[in-house]
Order: sequence, then C-alpha cells, then structure tokens
Amino acid sequence: LSFIRSFDFPAPQEQPIIQEIVSSSDSTIRALEAELTIIQSQISKVRACRDIHSSLLAPIRKLPDEILSEIFMHVRGKAINIDEDLVPIGDLQQVCVRWRSIIRSTPSLW
Repeated sequence: LSFIRSFDFPAPQEQPIIQEIVSSSDSTIRALEAELTIIQSQISKVRACRDIHSSLLAPIRKLPDEILSEIFMHVRGKAINIDEDLVPIGDLQQVCVRWRSIIRSTPSLW
C-alpha cells in the first residue's frame, strides 16, 4: 500500500495483482449497479402504490358534492394554478368521475 501514496510505478510482479483488484472491483461495481437498478425499480413501484393509497385519504374526498360545486362556481371562468400550470375550469372535469359528474350536474358551470 505504500506505493499508492507514492508516484512510483508498480513493480512488474505487482502489476497483475493490481490488475486483478481493478478487474474484481469493476465486476463488483457492475453487480451492485444491477442490484441498485432493481432496488430503484422496486422503490418506484412502492412509492406509486403509497401515493395512490395516500390520495384515498385526501381531505377533499370528504367534501360533499354541494361544497365542491360551490368551489367550482367560484373559480368558473378563471384559470387555476396547479403546479405552476394554468388549468381552465373545464379541464377539472377530467380530474375524476366524481368531479365530472358534479360539473355536469351543475348547469351554472356549463
């Protein structure tokens, strides 16, 4: 290990050992990267599952249709800022079946 701290070139008998260490390290890195890819994919799937189930507990789901209709009427004719994008009220009926039903059953929103 002393030659690692020096600028000296390894002796001929040390070179195959060093090459084996490099080669072995490369193999280990490739194997770990493959495992990491699998783990990252699993994490993405678990996150997606968590997000779907978390959305089921969103407080907006507790609001009665009448309150949502009032909210929709309040923002009618305006664009709504969602994640820095302006969304026309008409696009809200694409959020889910319930919102579409509320908007379609509220004539003042047409």
